[in-house]
Amino acid sequence: MKGYGSTDEPVKQQQAIPACVLQDLCAVVSDDPAYKCAQQLFEFAFFWACRSCEYCDVQSPRKTKVLRGCDISFRPGNDHIRNDYPNIPPMGDAVTVTFQIQKNDDKRDAVTQFAVPNSKFCPHRVCQDILKRLRNCRLPASASIDHYRDRSGTLRRMSNKYMLYVLRRHIHQMNQRHPDNGLNLDPNCVGLHSARAAAAMAMYLNGVPPYTIMLIGRWKSMCFLKYIRKQVDMFSMDVSRRMLLNPRFSHPEISASKTRSRSPSSTNINKLAISKNPFRNGTFAVWE
Repeated sequence: MKGYGSTDEPVKQQQAIPACVLQDLCAVVSDDPAYKCAQQLFEFAFFWACRSCEYCDVQSPRKTKVLRGCDISFRPGNDHIRNDYPNIPPMGDAVTVTFQIQKNDDKRDAVTQFAVPNSKFCPHRVCQDILKRLRNCRLPASASIDHYRDRSGTLRRMSNKYMLYVLRRHIHQMNQRHPDNGLNLDPNCVGLHSARAAAAMAMYLNGVPPYTIMLIGRWKSMCFLKYIRKQVDMFSMDVSRRMLLNPRFSHPEISASKTRSRSPSSTNINKLAISKNPFRNGTFAVWE
């Protein structure tokens, strides 16, 4: 059976999206409420390395539920302000998102991100925008963050199909505008999991320690490494130079009394002749 498995096609991973692509997508000016909602959710998904089922309607039963407005709390200084409307705090130090239940059975896993000063692409600001949208929809804080009202005022939930359409269309248009952008992104190889992969890549390439990446992305093991795509050129940046920083190393001295004998075993002394020509007859001498 194992032999049959080795003939299967390898699983095709979704391409990680560089942060600059998501920043460009979120900077597009639009008066479409659905598009604005998608922009906010993409930015949110990037900073918290979210699974698609955590920020939009995947239209199928999932153990993991979409986050709610009340799962977002702000922290000015050392205090947490739980978001219960209508008082959304001004720009502060940090924002904490509590993931109530996840596919790995973890419950109430809180992840905090700090505000990015002087940046339009900011976890604190996007959380404020999400909460304002829910408040403008006249929804309670217990409503999921994927709600919005369309042009006609109808209350809707953001679907994963529309999110995928927005992402792929943006990458397609970007490739048309800048065919030599060097990113080599294929719209057909990009999916909603690409935002989670983008978060892992962004953290890794900027020197964030692996255990911190695991905490932010809520990975319970080093499985996040599958998101660190070897196909990305930046993965091996500066590795060759760093390999030569310490070209010499030495082994610790071992006293003769602690050194194990490497002489032939007395029980196999008759095989010493073979050891003089170890490759003869396809065998090796037997040593302790």
